[in-house]
Amino acid sequence: MKTIFIFRDSRATDPRPCIAALGEDAGIFARVEFAGGTQDHVQYAFGCTHTLPFDIRACVSEPLNSTRTGLFAAYDRAYGAGNWIPLWLDAPETNAAWRKAMQQFRSRQSQSCIGNVPFSDAGLARILDAIANAPDIAANRVVH
Repeated sequence: MKTIFIFRDSRATDPRPCIAALGEDAGIFARVEFAGGTQDHVQYAFGCTHTLPFDIRACVSEPLNSTRTGLFAAYDRAYGAGNWIPLWLDAPETNAAWRKAMQQFRSRQSQSCIGNVPFSDAGLARILDAIANAPDIAANRVVH
């Protein structure tokens, strides 16, 4: 069973509260902004709780259920169907496993990925040819 850490990841520049999902193996699943009535139900959207209030409005429940469905599918793809458990952390920095996952995530982020793009010479030639021979769409655009 793999743990997925769910925690507040808001920054000063974020216009709305953000919640993140980080796997114990440092895989990031999502960073989602919540607004309005959805803010009170972030734990449901990420799978930490299992129910919504009976009288919740559709304009709130529909985006929450959509987010939940997408996240559950991503969790299943990464770890296998049902082989994961989301864990809400009020103070993630106090959790040693979360700190380890964050350290691994930051380490991966700091590594250069330019050398990891495996284009063959033929593939790169086709890409460059498509760019060079692309129709000039900008000349036909009307700007209002």
